[in-house]
Amino acid sequence: MPTLAATEAGRDAIRASLVGEVTRGYFNLRALDESRAVALRTLEGRRKGLELQKNRFDAGVVSELDLRQVESDVAGAEALVPQVERNLAAQEGALALLAGRSPRAVFEARVARGPIATPAAVEVPAGLPPDLLLRRPDLRQAEERLKAANARIGVARAAYFPSITLTGFFGGESQQLSDLFTGPARTWSLAAGLLQPVYGAGQIAAGVDLADARTREAALAYQQAIANAFRETRNALVAQGATREALRAQRERERILTRGLELARLRHEGGAVSLFEYLETERQLLLVRLEAIAAERERRDAVVDLYLALGG
Repeated sequence: MPTLAATEAGRDAIRASLVGEVTRGYFNLRALDESRAVALRTLEGRRKGLELQKNRFDAGVVSELDLRQVESDVAGAEALVPQVERNLAAQEGALALLAGRSPRAVFEARVARGPIATPAAVEVPAGLPPDLLLRRPDLRQAEERLKAANARIGVARAAYFPSITLTGFFGGESQQLSDLFTGPARTWSLAAGLLQPVYGAGQIAAGVDLADARTREAALAYQQAIANAFRETRNALVAQGATREALRAQRERERILTRGLELARLRHEGGAVSLFEYLETERQLLLVRLEAIAAERERRDAVVDLYLALGG
């Protein structure tokens, strides 16, 4: 029965959403693990540097200002660690709750880690057909509700579902998909808060059995679900390239600054640069490392978004 099928599709939608939230939460947990490791390494390095500066201060080699600058950086690293650990504990609790743990397990919030098996890049094939989106639970639910309203679903699908390819070269969005929202054809436009085809609107309405208000409401919901499916798919495909490029740029910044810090250390030891310049390079490197971790998490989140957009 269409009503039962719609209920099952709704259940699948909730399940897919839960899978997405758990996966994103786990990726965020691992990113926080990496951030904590970076913060602890930084703190350890700064404490060693402080011991060295104290010895040099006692020997009269450096000024008190230099010593206080290093002490300030150590205090900054000490403040960063509990911030990350607080976020880590909150994320573990959130994951435990999503996983249906007992109240005690949620309070203790012990989440096993394990390896992350996301590839460096997701290879999306060109020429993906739009029918792939029909696997989406929200589309199946809207379609079953339209069936339950006694509409002619075959006619409705043909009328409202664009016949285009989703992906182009290198797995990015196809020009046809882009034109649905941004191209000169303006195939879809915003009207009354809903995306809908602007061409042949009267013929589409006439071709679908809209016998009563309930049927019209179901048809409108189905139309909106289709538009939303294409919008989410386009956004997810765009995000694949954008997050990959952002991560590449952050990793390159990290590589350059790592080398820059080593050169700054050598020049400082040789008296060519001040301690302040060396410490500033170290601060920049810490920020870039944390930003690179965030960029990696966003790339993994984009994989989840694409998975959900294409129907799971």
